[in-house]
Amino acid sequence: MIQFIFKSEEDFAQSTARFILEKAEFFLSQNGLCSLILAGGTTPRPVYLRLGELLSGKKIPPASLFFFLGDERPVPPESPERNEMMIRESLFRSFIPHEANVVFWDAPPHSPVTCARNYEKTINSFFTEKARTPDITILGLGEDGHTASLFPGSNVENDNGERSVLSASTPGNAFAVHLPATDTWRLSLSAYIIRSSKEIVILVGGENKEIAFRHLMAHDQEIPASWVVNEHTSAFVLGKAVQSDASDRQ
Repeated sequence: MIQFIFKSEEDFAQSTARFILEKAEFFLSQNGLCSLILAGGTTPRPVYLRLGELLSGKKIPPASLFFFLGDERPVPPESPERNEMMIRESLFRSFIPHEANVVFWDAPPHSPVTCARNYEKTINSFFTEKARTPDITILGLGEDGHTASLFPGSNVENDNGERSVLSASTPGNAFAVHLPATDTWRLSLSAYIIRSSKEIVILVGGENKEIAFRHLMAHDQEIPASWVVNEHTSAFVLGKAVQSDASDRQ
């Protein structure tokens, strides 16, 4: 895994956005389209703001880009807690996407299981049935080592209401994830579909991520973030998540 370390949010946002744009342009040149799976949370916001400006400035045809979300909260569409809201207010502020190419997760009154089942149908139709894999997946890293909404010690629920412990090998492409510690639900793509991506970009921000990042760099399978890493994974780190002056280190 390659890591890029930045001292300022501006450098972090600019460099990460340029990296994503370069990868997107490559896939567009190869296939005429590019699929992006987007992360939620707060760390990606400045990156998305800059990426939206770059995409708009490049005049990339909106119909050539397809956007999916790595995870979501099962809350009403207008809730500020939804990753959808953050993405609309940042990435899509400057770059106006082709609406048919943006796939957000369903919301209540659908149950979390129904939301996951519907999203998996879309994922299967776009990727699996057409023998594609995601081009670029953008992820975050939680203090506890989670990524997307793949949390340590969480469970997934199937259509029959049965729950099983989430793992790197849990079958399927999209889950309703139950967090026993808080008795709450999340919606998430699986480690399997994320790991199949051609490029994975992990965004790391905040001093409280140092321990999780060390486990990630050690490929510690105890944390879900390590489940998704492949040979084309890059980590973009802001601030003191790692104690190093390096800017580009293998």
